[in-house]
Amino acid sequence: MKTDKLFYRIFLTQPDLIAELLPDVPLGCTFDYAAPVLKERELRLDGLLMPLSEDLSLPLVFVEAQMQSDLGFYGRFFASIFLYFH
Repeated sequence: MKTDKLFYRIFLTQPDLIAELLPDVPLGCTFDYAAPVLKERELRLDGLLMPLSEDLSLPLVFVEAQMQSDLGFYGRFFASIFLYFH
């Protein structure tokens, strides 16, 4: 599995960072980090944080890095999320 190396290292070395970025996630909640490939067009998400808990109220967190202005970013980002759920 290929992942965005920067985000993989950040979330691996600082697992509590997700609770700082998303205030509704309790401190100490653990996640599995993956970068799933969406098969049809080989679309790859930068990251997906999945809670390692049975608590269904914890969210899936989709991670996408955008380093430059891109007017079509949100459309592609949400399309990728919906393809993942499909």
